[in-house]
Amino acid sequence: MSSFRRWYFYVVSAISLQAVTWAAIALLRNLLLPLAQRAGLVFSPQAESVAFEISVILIGLPMFLLHWRWAGRESGQNTDGRFLPERFLYLYVMIGAFLIPLISNADGFLQSALRLVSGTPPQVQFSNEFLPDGTRLIYTAVAVLVLSLMLLYHARMLQEDRHTPSALALTAPLHRLFIYLFSAAGLLMTSIGAAIVLQWLFLVNDEKSGLVASRNLVNGLALLIAGLILWLFFWRRAQQLYRSGGIEEQRSLLRKFYLYAVIFLAVYATIAALTAVLASIFRQVLGLEPRAGSAVVISALIVGAVVWVYHALVLREDTRRVPMREEQAGLRRLYRYLVAGVGLLVLLIGLGGLLGVLFDPSPYIIDQQREDLAWFAAMILSGLAVWIIPWRSIQKETAESTPLGAQARSSIVRRFYLFFFLLMATLTFLITAVFILSRLLLAILGEPQAGGDLRTLALAGAYAIIAAAVWLYHGWLLRGDQEALEEAQDQRAAQKNIVVFGDDSLAEQLLNNLQEEFPQSHIDQVSRADEKTAEKIAAADILIGSWTMAAAGGDLGAAINASGAQKLILPDPTPGWQWTSVGKWESETAVRQAVETLETIIDGETAVPRYTLTPGVIILLIAATILILILLTSLLGSVLPIFG
Repeated sequence: MSSFRRWYFYVVSAISLQAVTWAAIALLRNLLLPLAQRAGLVFSPQAESVAFEISVILIGLPMFLLHWRWAGRESGQNTDGRFLPERFLYLYVMIGAFLIPLISNADGFLQSALRLVSGTPPQVQFSNEFLPDGTRLIYTAVAVLVLSLMLLYHARMLQEDRHTPSALALTAPLHRLFIYLFSAAGLLMTSIGAAIVLQWLFLVNDEKSGLVASRNLVNGLALLIAGLILWLFFWRRAQQLYRSGGIEEQRSLLRKFYLYAVIFLAVYATIAALTAVLASIFRQVLGLEPRAGSAVVISALIVGAVVWVYHALVLREDTRRVPMREEQAGLRRLYRYLVAGVGLLVLLIGLGGLLGVLFDPSPYIIDQQREDLAWFAAMILSGLAVWIIPWRSIQKETAESTPLGAQARSSIVRRFYLFFFLLMATLTFLITAVFILSRLLLAILGEPQAGGDLRTLALAGAYAIIAAAVWLYHGWLLRGDQEALEEAQDQRAAQKNIVVFGDDSLAEQLLNNLQEEFPQSHIDQVSRADEKTAEKIAAADILIGSWTMAAAGGDLGAAINASGAQKLILPDPTPGWQWTSVGKWESETAVRQAVETLETIIDGETAVPRYTLTPGVIILLIAATILILILLTSLLGSVLPIFG
């Protein structure tokens, strides 16, 4: 009941304080803007709105103070009162609710100030944009002032509440999420603003777009300044948090997600802009009229490349801070596959589009063919450039005959990458092959014009050939990885001495399965204490058997306990004994999972529960599912209309 009561206090406090804040902003605007009106600026306050705002303040403020006091008293009744999750959630939500409109009003203030300083005419858009810039300065400044006071009050309260280690640990995930969300917002604003400013630099001598360029410059500068301040504030805190937060922050999934998401979007923007630049060049080569908008494209290319390079360097620095070499290699590997995947997708889309132009059944649309040819050729070149560089590094790493090379060949990100393109190739081949075969069968059955246009059939065949080539290449890579892994596993298995404990049916079944699965290994069976048994146990690298092995007494138990071998225990049910939290196991299941665990150990990896999903794997599965659904929809939407 106390939890519901706390939620009630904080929800009412939040609603009433927001109402009072915006009523105060509106009231101050209504009181200050008449002064601007006397100075010749247009504004006409209404008495009705003033009365309403005063009423909201007079009623909402006591309501907030009362519920806020109750919320504080409720917190004080708990020994960890100030560390209640409800309180921290309230503070973060309120800070965000004040910060978002503060950014918007600060951007509007900067726009009006820059226009007044530069003498640029206003660009009328929406809402308070209808106000003259002098009036709008007061209009936005009031909101910035009030919202800043509310923001500082809640931020200071949050800082005081988080000063103890227990509070820091409790709020770490929420605090991290808050920082990276607003860092992303600031980065987006900065990128857009920088692109607009760069665009103006390219158009500064263009008389036709002089006024439009000047207006855009004001908007871009305002957005750049506001976004840069926001991004630097939160990004510096993110960097400080990472450098001083210990191993928990260094392994934060949210930071990795943020960096890889930014890099993915920057790579995508860079490829798109690079494609547009190359297409413009190809259009001129093919004799087409140049199109306007080159400044926009080049600006996007520069900004995208800068964002990409900077965050790639941040990721490299993060990788150096990771203490384990294997984890460093894993982070580098994920980045390379991410870039290579985007590049290969663009390359294949461009190649398919180019085939569509070459097999276009409407040859009389010459200009459109040239246009499409320029764009798809540009996609091929830009996709190839982005794909080939990281892919060469990837293949070089997998070719190494070292533990890191073996890890690269068996990594989950490599398998996902290869199987993803195998899936795309298989589906494309399936669609095209079904179309071709259906047309041929209809022609054999005598259906008039069932064969369809020969160019369409040829295009379908070309798509099938591309899909087959992609399938064969990635399948060849998978087979090569598997053969190399099996060879390395055989070599490691040949160096292992495995001892099976016990003389019952489970031990016999386990022994037979191990001899079949690891014929290179030296496998013995022990069940009683004697001199040879002690020697076998002492020489063993791996001891495996039922749980009774751990309970063995006498000389046999002493030999097992003294052994430095890795010991694997099977939860074999014994009459009169019950394993808690473990269901009944069939002997076949226990033996099969024991063999799989032994394979993992021989591969040099840490054995984990069979059905354990780490947070990283869960995020990867979710992202993979979403990406596959999007690409399947895109594939079906682009390929099917060509054939039908």
